[in-house]
Formats: sequence, structure tokens, C-alpha cells
Amino acid sequence: MRQPAGSPATAVRDLTIRPQTVGRAVDARRHTVELLCTTLREDPRVRARWQQHVSAPGHGIQQAAIARVLAEHQWATGEVSRDCTELPRRLKDTVSRALSGKTLSRRVLRLFIDAFAMDRSTSAALWRRWDGARRDVRRLPPPQRTRPQATQSRSSLARSAMA
Repeated sequence: MRQPAGSPATAVRDLTIRPQTVGRAVDARRHTVELLCTTLREDPRVRARWQQHVSAPGHGIQQAAIARVLAEHQWATGEVSRDCTELPRRLKDTVSRALSGKTLSRRVLRLFIDAFAMDRSTSAALWRRWDGARRDVRRLPPPQRTRPQATQSRSSLARSAMA
């Protein structure tokens, strides 16, 4: 049975997205994550903030140490109660998703910028890239709906069969 135009099933089936628009949004998000990771690795001031929480020396960015910086910031600002001792562990998942590029929300990017006291130019560059990702997603075309094909009623089909 054919779904009427405008029904959820038809809307999903008829959605058309331009691949180049989605590609630009994905690229912009990837560039934001790359800049964030580069800043965490290479900016001496930023790196020093998370390295003080490294339990075992290793290579690369250590998510647990970064999560600890984010937690300390939230505790210091009163955003989260100091009684919430599992906060660094909870934030480790957020850090993992952000640095892998799976999920980097406005709130999480703001948390990174504030917790690491990133300078104005780095902050502005991150926001420009993040805003570029958001702007491209907002440019997605509206869903295109197909018009239902003209159907004949059963009585008209019966009449034409008898003729």
C-alpha cells in the first residue's frame, strides 16, 4: 500500500541531500577537531595544564588527564558540585567523543576553551571552524517530496475493464 504524501515514511524516502554540502560540514568539523588536538599537543601553556595530571608518561594526548582539567574547571566555576567525584571519569567519554570527531557540541567546545584558558586567536580560530561546520549543515536543502502518482479508483478500473 502506498503511503500518502507527507507521511513519515514518504518524507524519509524522498529526502534528498547534496553530498557536497554534507562533505563540507564533515570537513569543517574534522578541521575543528584537528585544530583542537593540535592545540592540546603543541601549545606549551595548554599542554602543561593537562600534563600535570598524567599518571604514566606516554605519547600523545591523554584523555584522562584532559578530562581531569575539564572537571577541575567545572568544580572551580561551581558548574558542578565538588561532591561529584566521578566527574573526571564521566568527562573522559566526552573527551573521547570530542577528540575522535564523533561529537563536538558548542557546549563541549566552550568547555575546552574555558578550561584550558585558550588565547583569543586560538579560540577565534576554533569557533570559525566550528561555525563553518554548523553553517554548512544549516544549508542542507529542505526535503523534496514527490507527488503521489495519480491513482484510479476501483470503480473506474472496473468500468474500464468492462468496456
